[in-house]
Amino acid sequence: TTSTSSTSSTPQPNAANTIRNVLVVDDNTINLKVFSKMLEKLNIKHTCVNSGRMAIEELERQEYNVDLILMDVEMPEMK
Repeated sequence: TTSTSSTSSTPQPNAANTIRNVLVVDDNTINLKVFSKMLEKLNIKHTCVNSGRMAIEELERQEYNVDLILMDVEMPEMK
């Protein structure tokens, strides 16, 4: 028996072309800088804030949709 596998030439979506706006939330300045540099290299628009309260304010005033939120799990103000 002979089997043939077909490969699709249609490009598959990936994070770099489906995520356009990221909100990064962390109270650690170094982490914010690392995430910012990584997202810059991927040409992804991003906003960095250093508290949960600021993240909520940013989401309320933004005129565009956020596709992804990267947030520290232990934000002091959010407990």
